[in-house]
Amino acid sequence: MTEPHRPARIAAVTAGGGVAIVIIGTVMVLLQPATSFGWFAYAPLTAGSVSPVSILLGPFGIAGAAAIGVGIGLAAFAGGWMLARRRPPRDPGRPAVD
Repeated sequence: MTEPHRPARIAAVTAGGGVAIVIIGTVMVLLQPATSFGWFAYAPLTAGSVSPVSILLGPFGIAGAAAIGVGIGLAAFAGGWMLARRRPPRDPGRPAVD
């Protein structure tokens, strides 16, 4: 039984770590505390509800978004590295057979 190459194992662990960081970052963004600005200078409308057009992230959400970016980059790097190392180098003395 042959043992897998060490670089392939490292790349697989790196990709798994990247996926784990993405999951942690997603949980951080989804569980961030609600940001409350309150009302000032005018009373809210009673006929309709007012909702923000954009989502504002607090420090916890920003850290989560950064973790998502780092995790995606790490997983993409490891995936590309595994794809590039998939085939062993060809012997220059043998003709290519496909």
